[in-house]
Amino acid sequence: MPEEVRQDELSVLRRLASGFLSEDELSRLSEEFAHRQRIQVALIQHPRFPQKRALNILSTLFPGDLLRVIRNKRTNPLVRKRGELEFVNKFQRLPLGEKISCLKAAPADLLRHFRSLRDVRLLRAVLTNPCCTEQVVLDMLQAGNDRHGLYRALDGLPWIKRPAVASVISRDPQATVKVLLSLIPLLNHADRERLLRGKSTHTSVRERIRQFSQRS
Repeated sequence: MPEEVRQDELSVLRRLASGFLSEDELSRLSEEFAHRQRIQVALIQHPRFPQKRALNILSTLFPGDLLRVIRNKRTNPLVRKRGELEFVNKFQRLPLGEKISCLKAAPADLLRHFRSLRDVRLLRAVLTNPCCTEQVVLDMLQAGNDRHGLYRALDGLPWIKRPAVASVISRDPQATVKVLLSLIPLLNHADRERLLRGKSTHTSVRERIRQFSQRS
């Protein structure tokens, strides 16, 4: 990119970041820099940028740019929500490494779209994302699909130490014996008693509950 063009682009980006621009000015800039994705991305994050024009631009953005739009709280809420759907559609066509990078950087609202993932590497990316919340984890546990991969991804992570998460896991027939054994001290009395009386509860889990009850 020629230096003069680069300077023009940087000047526009600075104006968008710090100056007041009217809706007409924003529309003019969008037309003038129609082929500069960096500027288009900055424009649709501006709260005064025309909503209809922003929605039309979303489909042209790369997944990483969509993440920037979605994460920015100044972006029009409808544009952010539509951006989430656009990202989910494009996510399936990404290579594995890029999927992992995107999930590690995704905000909590976007992570909820991925509660039914099965690949352990992708699940781990969600669970170790700094924006991942307890509610996201609970949604994943209650998604109703095969959760064996999820339990492999949860292994060793602090989420199972959360009382609400531990309680949900204790009710899940797909929960692994290893996970159940690790969360027995975290369960309330009712959850432990239910496991102890459960017909499908593994013998080692029952024994660990009895041992814990004797010590406490």
